[in-house]
Amino acid sequence: MEEIIQRIEESWEKYIYILSVAKYYWIQKKSFFSHSETAQNLLITPKQLTELRKYYIEEYTGFVYKQWWQEGYFNLLDEDQILSPSKTPELHPDIQELFETVCGKKKQNIEYLHKAVLWKYNNINSPHIPAVVFYGAGWSGKGTFMTLLSQIFWEDNVLVNLWQQDLTSNFNTFQGDKIALEYAEISSNNASRDIGMINKLKNIICAETITINLKHVRQYQVDNIAWFIISSNNSIPI
Repeated sequence: MEEIIQRIEESWEKYIYILSVAKYYWIQKKSFFSHSETAQNLLITPKQLTELRKYYIEEYTGFVYKQWWQEGYFNLLDEDQILSPSKTPELHPDIQELFETVCGKKKQNIEYLHKAVLWKYNNINSPHIPAVVFYGAGWSGKGTFMTLLSQIFWEDNVLVNLWQQDLTSNFNTFQGDKIALEYAEISSNNASRDIGMINKLKNIICAETITINLKHVRQYQVDNIAWFIISSNNSIPI
């Protein structure tokens, strides 16, 4: 068994066990695996894996994704990834131009967007921030704005370019492990289908918890801290 542990520690595979769904979780791959699948991945027998669970593999009640931590839960947020504030802050002209462009040069919108980014940075754990809707012609900086958020909060914590299918599917693409995420071009020009997507958005924007439904995994709930961005090249985005 000591040889097995040494081999595991020398590899890049790190597994934990989540009690609420009775599954192993491969941290690096962000995926769930059954007992037999985990044993196969580690090149050990199911019996050896059971022994490892007794004293080596860490167990958690469930997941949490927020600043700080919660006892008994595995925190999916790596706070060290978030950009640290500068001791000599300066707004780069390119960033200023980006804000002006996505806000249509409207002073009130520009001021609001600056405040929204700052508020979210200082209140990572809170979902209570309204969604921002960008709409209009292409090449107006909407994607670049999401890239900026990916630099501030880091790319692992920002999910971009979700679309209609991600709102109509029975399974979650967004699993509650993002600080900001973008839904792009979600209108389908089908009134009944669009109403369903809008209702789903209503249920998750500013929601404190969301239910995660993944294939072959028992449903579970997680705290929701995401800031939602909706973008479209159409004049009527949703």
